[in-house]
Amino acid sequence: MEYVISKAKYIVKNPFYFSFMNLKKFITVQNYSLKSFLKTNSLFIHIPKAAGMSVAKAIYGNFGGSHATVFDYRYIFSKKDFDRFFKFTFVRNPWDRLYSAYYFLKKGGINSKDKQWSDNHLLKYKNFEHCVIEWFSNENVYKYI
Repeated sequence: MEYVISKAKYIVKNPFYFSFMNLKKFITVQNYSLKSFLKTNSLFIHIPKAAGMSVAKAIYGNFGGSHATVFDYRYIFSKKDFDRFFKFTFVRNPWDRLYSAYYFLKKGGINSKDKQWSDNHLLKYKNFEHCVIEWFSNENVYKYI
């Protein structure tokens, strides 16, 4: 799938654009920052449930840009910066990733939004296997991060 959108439309449609632009200059109290990407000329794409927070913390000393996509970074950084960056990510076996996401959300996730979503969608299933059989589908999986 081709990602075609003008920068102006992207800025208007993406409410995180301005906060990401600030991350190039600052480290937030939550320990997110893009400063190290500029310093190391590298760009880490964090795929959820694939040890991304640990990787970012070990390499950059902070959590980087959270779950921003490569498309987000194309607009956050100049073309010159983006082109020179070494870009990398880590992937995980899809079954393990699903299992990890299920238990992460069942335990309440990382914030109240995760907890609320889990309570609304996963609470009624007695275990992972039951949830896979009764609930998991392409449509349902994409209802949340």
